[in-house]
Amino acid sequence: MSGDYGVDYVESELSLREQLLLELRSESLSLGQAAGLIPAPGDVERVLDPVLAQARAIARLNDPRGLYAYCWCSQPNFSFRAPPSPR
Repeated sequence: MSGDYGVDYVESELSLREQLLLELRSESLSLGQAAGLIPAPGDVERVLDPVLAQARAIARLNDPRGLYAYCWCSQPNFSFRAPPSPR
């Protein structure tokens, strides 16, 4: 009987300050890329970003007894595309 359960992701809420800083970072990266100051992420970065996000989530765990349970249920959403061929 699949589907008889629900999943609750327990994560701390971001403070207003954290939300604003994330938004500022995102906008700064977009503007930097548009101006040509920051290169667009390459294939390696796109593949590694979901893995690094999972590693950061694990690094935030802080049980004093060192007991953890973590679900790797969802797969990272990325697609690897070959770079365009030179013309």
